[in-house]
Amino acid sequence: MGANDGLRGVPTEQTEQNLRAILRRARKEGSKVLVTGLRLPDNFGAQAQARFAAIYPRLAAEFHVPLVLFLLEGVAMELGLNQADGIHPNSKGARKVAEHLWEKLGPMLTRAH
Repeated sequence: MGANDGLRGVPTEQTEQNLRAILRRARKEGSKVLVTGLRLPDNFGAQAQARFAAIYPRLAAEFHVPLVLFLLEGVAMELGLNQADGIHPNSKGARKVAEHLWEKLGPMLTRAH
């Protein structure tokens, strides 16, 4: 969530508002939510990266939902796990992302209401 906003240079505050609106709607609809953080590339600078990364823990705490700090943990910047664009996981990378997410997502889906 929010990666395209970040890459397009949308102000962090607007990205956070957009994500907050999504979370409110999900809550209203009764959906289970897992917040998955992303990171900006190094060329955005340390301050912008820190502001962007801080969105996810803040929203997870505000909405009392589980958090995966970095969706692409172990996949980002790994040549053999990404498509030619260097951003999107290939099939091997997608499997690794799924395994990483399952640690939080699995219990959410199997927990009784």
